[in-house]
Amino acid sequence: ANRAAASARGARIELAEARAGYESALAALPVARATVDKARQSYELFRPLYRQGRQSVLEVLRARAALLEAEAGYSEQLYKLHLYRAAALLAAERLDGAAIDGMASALAAR
Repeated sequence: ANRAAASARGARIELAEARAGYESALAALPVARATVDKARQSYELFRPLYRQGRQSVLEVLRARAALLEAEAGYSEQLYKLHLYRAAALLAAERLDGAAIDGMASALAAR
């Protein structure tokens, strides 16, 4: 009985931690997406200015690096979102093939 109660407590804690991580990643995702959009706009503005000779290649490369960093940050939040979702489903004993397929489809559609 003690072992079962401890196991149930552990599962509740794991579920709570996974849910908190999921909610945090979910809240961060729109911010990460907006950062990507702004970095892309900046990069797109610098490219024609470089072609016109009004911007250095270094500035264009910095804008490109910022875009790549923003995209990496977005991908990291997306990864965390699915990782915590999978952890929550696992702790709730609801992780199955359909849930995994759904997450894989969502990641592929990104």
